[in-house]
Amino acid sequence: MITRLFPHIPQFLVAWGVFVACGLIYYVIRQVRSGARFSLKSLYHQIIPFDVRSERSFHADMKVYAIDSFTGVLFAAPGLLLTGAIGLAVYRRMSDLVALPTASFPLVAAPACAMIMFVLAELSDWFFHYLEHKVPELWELHKLHHAVELLNPFTARRLHPVSLILNGLARGLISGVPAGLLMFIFGITIAEILALSLVASKIFSVTSLNPLKHSHHPISFGPFDRLLISPHMHQAHHSRLDAHIDKNFGTNLAVFDWLFGTAHQPQPGELIEFGLSGYDSTHLEEYFSLRGAYLQPLINSAALFQRRMASRRYSRS
Repeated sequence: MITRLFPHIPQFLVAWGVFVACGLIYYVIRQVRSGARFSLKSLYHQIIPFDVRSERSFHADMKVYAIDSFTGVLFAAPGLLLTGAIGLAVYRRMSDLVALPTASFPLVAAPACAMIMFVLAELSDWFFHYLEHKVPELWELHKLHHAVELLNPFTARRLHPVSLILNGLARGLISGVPAGLLMFIFGITIAEILALSLVASKIFSVTSLNPLKHSHHPISFGPFDRLLISPHMHQAHHSRLDAHIDKNFGTNLAVFDWLFGTAHQPQPGELIEFGLSGYDSTHLEEYFSLRGAYLQPLINSAALFQRRMASRRYSRS
């Protein structure tokens, strides 16, 4: 019953389990190197370096996460439906044009289909994330995710619903046609295509230590940062320092950041300051209420869009 009410509980437990375990490992390594005495207080602060009772940013993260646990599937639905609609349309069109003999789905094709759909999803996520930082109306929505001055596993879901819907639709536009072609070539259903993509995404999320990307643990993959977005790379993405702004847009794969010149591989000990550049703590606190998380970003985005349209009409007159 509980898992039905909170479909993200398994991910929640895994994310926080990894978060706490990593903090424990860091503490043990530090104590061994320094020879300091064990202390429950210092262990706690190593694992959770903020006051969970008074930190408003953390409370806001929990509220948004709880709401997303009930509504996240609704925001994902439009993108999935668009992928399916485009895929089915391409499949039917190809079937009308070319007649292929009916064949069973070769097992060896499953990894290939999964990787193709996964890479397309990563490309779509990179592109939309890039637009979120470059298009003012989208940035007003995405600022919610960057307004935190501390990172924790809840932060991963601190995303505006409209951003989630638009990102899903972008995925559908980019991956719909390839999905239809794979359906036609291998004789599989759209549901199987989406399932394979999900499996590949989960595998790479585990490989890239996704639960630690929103944490204070600066874990790098060294030379493999060329392939995967490490926790340290994503933490740099959340930094408000000039060297880190508009860097590392990838979700799991880093290859598109390196390809398009938006990658930054932070060095050991490199200073990272979480938050929004040019905004003081008072302004950031506007995002810590439910109004600031859901309604105000929409108002700000709509106001920017109206001014843009008014400016265009004035320039044409």
